[in-house]
Amino acid sequence: MGLGNLYFDVSFLNPFKKRAGNGNPTKVSYKLPAQSVSPEKKELPEVSKRLLDPSLLDKKVAVEPQKIVSLAPPPEMKAEPKIVEMKAERHRQHQAEPDESAKSFFSNLSRHLVKEENYLHTHLPRQVLEKNLFAEMQTFWNGKKEGMDRVLYNKAIKTDLMDKIEELQALELEWQKLQLEHERLKDQLASKEILIDNHIKQMKKTFKKMHLSSDINPEYQFILSNGVKIKNLYELHDNLKDMDPQVFSHHVNPHKNDFATWVHDVMGLSELAENMKKAESREELGRVVEEWAFKS
Repeated sequence: MGLGNLYFDVSFLNPFKKRAGNGNPTKVSYKLPAQSVSPEKKELPEVSKRLLDPSLLDKKVAVEPQKIVSLAPPPEMKAEPKIVEMKAERHRQHQAEPDESAKSFFSNLSRHLVKEENYLHTHLPRQVLEKNLFAEMQTFWNGKKEGMDRVLYNKAIKTDLMDKIEELQALELEWQKLQLEHERLKDQLASKEILIDNHIKQMKKTFKKMHLSSDINPEYQFILSNGVKIKNLYELHDNLKDMDPQVFSHHVNPHKNDFATWVHDVMGLSELAENMKKAESREELGRVVEEWAFKS
């Protein structure tokens, strides 16, 4: 007995396929072949017999994995390759585009037109139509020339600065040599100063000896109360050793010291004269003269 014609809704097989305008499912006619019912018992195929064999029910049957086929999105869901390529090319142009404003005046306009889509409507009337482009071009190149002049001027200043630094380096080396020489001469100078000071002391001792041993003018010589003349400090020192006490008391007493006055006024030795005034005996006075003349 035949089953006739059957109708199936197959729209679910393609989720991206729109339904018909009336919202009804798309119907696909499928006509089943007519089958006749035969009273005869047909023999099962060999494969079916093996599947129905009770001895094989507990055995595992290897099932071959099926390949999963992914459904590609419809064409309307894909990005337009041409648009993507154009955007990538535009991006590359923007990345590789040099700064033309540094090369010429009119390339500035071209650069803005390429980079800014609304430049044509917002800036073009004022930048192009309302201005004297020739005058603007002259201003551009005059400014570029001034910038080049500034670059050359700065370069000249830098060169001059480097020359001055090199001169300072040379002067620094000369100063360093002189400084080292100065330190060496400084040590030599200190040793020379010490040597000179020692010679000065020796000279003063010699001068004292000469001064003490030199006879002064006769009108300035010291005459003792007993008539003995004293011509210099050496003779005064020698006479004090054996001087008569009465003669000493005549010249040295609480009221005066004739020997100290003579040394101060005639010889000009004020420091020695002050020390002699403090002596009260001829022995003490002799020690004062001896220390000054022979030990200092």
